Amino acid sequence: MVVASFPDLFATRSAGVLLHISSLPGGHGVGDLGASALAFVDWMVQAGLNKWQMLPLVPAGAGHSPYSSWASLAGNVQMIDLQQLVVLGLLSASDLQNAPSNGPQVDFEAVGKFKNHALRRAFSTYKEKSFPQLAQVFERFRSDADWANEAALYAVLKNKHGSAWRNWPKQLQKPTREVLSALFQEHASEVEEECFFQFLFETQWQKLRNYANRQGVALVGDIPIYVDLDSADVWLNQELFELDDEGQPKQVSGVPPDNFSASGQLWGHPVYKWEAHEEEGFAWWRRRLRRCVDQTDVVRIDHFRGFSAYWSVPFGSPDATTGRWVEGPGLKLFEALRQDFPDGLPVIAEDLGDIDEAVLQLKKNAGLPGMCVLQFGFSANEDAVHHPKNHPEFSVAYTGTHDNETTVQWRQSLSEESHLALSAFFAHENLSDESFAWKFIELLFSSPSRWAIVPLQDFLALGKEARMNFPSTTSGNWSWRASGESLSIELAAQIRGYLQAEASGRWQMPVPAQRKTSQS
Repeated sequence: MVVASFPDLFATRSAGVLLHISSLPGGHGVGDLGASALAFVDWMVQAGLNKWQMLPLVPAGAGHSPYSSWASLAGNVQMIDLQQLVVLGLLSASDLQNAPSNGPQVDFEAVGKFKNHALRRAFSTYKEKSFPQLAQVFERFRSDADWANEAALYAVLKNKHGSAWRNWPKQLQKPTREVLSALFQEHASEVEEECFFQFLFETQWQKLRNYANRQGVALVGDIPIYVDLDSADVWLNQELFELDDEGQPKQVSGVPPDNFSASGQLWGHPVYKWEAHEEEGFAWWRRRLRRCVDQTDVVRIDHFRGFSAYWSVPFGSPDATTGRWVEGPGLKLFEALRQDFPDGLPVIAEDLGDIDEAVLQLKKNAGLPGMCVLQFGFSANEDAVHHPKNHPEFSVAYTGTHDNETTVQWRQSLSEESHLALSAFFAHENLSDESFAWKFIELLFSSPSRWAIVPLQDFLALGKEARMNFPSTTSGNWSWRASGESLSIELAAQIRGYLQAEASGRWQMPVPAQRKTSQS
């Protein structure tokens, strides 16, 4: 039994929480797919929340960002629950000794070192002992998951050569089918090991997903619009990206100057050669969306406006100010994606930033709900779509996203003029930080938007110390963690009370029903 199909999910008003797996309490220095993830689902049900949105599940890249990865279809093996490997007999209890401590921030370096050692120990045990049933399931996984084999080979070669693919030996930089076949044979044992890690991740992930779905909780995934140059995706599909003959990007991604940065944001990903994607029927994108929907029930696509027109910056530019708008694939891409989802694309369009009429028309023609961010509604005039009175019904409303300040921090950092306007909106009540956070959540729940999503940090009324990401910065991000004590019965009851309020109308939960997946 799984949650309803996407059109049915959007038929009723409901609420959810934004929390990445790494931010869960428990585990071995980082949130994982174990007991704390299952307990979080239970807590959500107690609170009446039935949408769990998270950040991309891919291996984290530069700065430990889940929006920067070397394999867009693979899973982040640092999220594997090691305790389940003890139960399987792949690890012993002693293997879990000296694990990184569980604090309010993830020490990614310590976690990576510890978990990588533990996972390699688990694979050694798998090879040394007999696990016939596990081996049968693993081999079936390998035969079905071509993405896992590709990611595994890339990981092996990157470990061997210690650099990105553009610096590998010449014959490996643009591999033919024959070269790839030879590489798989040459590195068979190492590729098997990396695939085993992906198998463990996927097995644990699907266990969590099934548990959530059985309780009527839908999982909301996230797809970054771009992929890294240093990735299996680009290495194996160079013809789909704007690269020169040496594999160097001609143009890179970014966004123009905005409220987050006066010089824009220079992301640096290679931009797509959209005409090549169109020639192959957008097969690469169709595969990517199917993969994400195999993991989650609904997918938020980051930076949706880039499909209408994207900011293209000449490679080597010091910042994003030298970029220009270039026309994207438009509706043709979404018509191709819809072939796999004839009942409706299970996609939320992240339509934030520099939005024009063409972007809004594309979203409408593609039949996708967009996003409203309540904080933005008080940073602009009352005619803005983000103002609570203007939220479209067919949309997802947030107090803030992973890129925003927490609501408490946001209020504290407002200009005097904005602070006075906000104070007037709330009838000049003298509110504490905690009281204001709940007033803001109450306002969100009364929004016309069908879905209302609240970052856990806002439910907890936390400040700057709990912010997840500071855009345009490359360090000090993504590491915040919740404590187990914070996910209390009292907090769940408080949320439930707000959801049951007449102005909210979000208490009724969808009845579990057969979910329609992609048409492979």
